[in-house]
Amino acid sequence: MLKTKNTLKTQTKREAQTFSYRFKDAIFFDKCDLKPGTKLYHSGRRIATEVWEIIYISSLFREKPEGKKNYSAKDKKKILRKVNEVRHLTDRIVLANSFGQRKYLSFSYLCYSALWRL
Repeated sequence: MLKTKNTLKTQTKREAQTFSYRFKDAIFFDKCDLKPGTKLYHSGRRIATEVWEIIYISSLFREKPEGKKNYSAKDKKKILRKVNEVRHLTDRIVLANSFGQRKYLSFSYLCYSALWRL
């Protein structure tokens, strides 16, 4: 049986879809998995599985200085803003548990540490 271009296109689309869903990992998660409201489980030494919820995610933005035409990168202001999804490894994620405690962690720590799970 000869394969035409149309069947090859559909096969590659199917393979691409299955490839993106094949590697979803609960331990080492991706940045698209984290959004405000997502629950994370902390498996530490004191409490076996403690539930933490993402309150908000903040990312660092650089703004141009007003009134200057020529400026350097040092002149830009650094501002933390709330965002709906993770943009960079350095984004700050704020977590809260049922007792009202809060943790401020970077995405690079959350995605690499095996203590936090989806």
